[in-house]
Amino acid sequence: MPVMLSSLYYALLDAGASEEKARQAAEEAAQYETRLVAIDSKLDRLGSRGEILDAKVTTLETLMNHTRVEMRTLCGIIVGIALGILWRVW
Repeated sequence: MPVMLSSLYYALLDAGASEEKARQAAEEAAQYETRLVAIDSKLDRLGSRGEILDAKVTTLETLMNHTRVEMRTLCGIIVGIALGILWRVW
């Protein structure tokens, strides 16, 4: 038995529609409602995936910031060693 919206069915009957037309309209509306619920659940899952992606991007940004600090430190040490060698040579 197809699913239908009973409130819409009875409203259409009260408005004067035939029983067959009211049933068809209520069934069709129920199909659209089912599709909208499915779309809504997919959007919810997509939203949660977006939150996970956002967290991963934040973690990646943090790692990159730490890497930059380490690279600056290593560059400073290498420049210091090079200047020390030049100082000793001259």
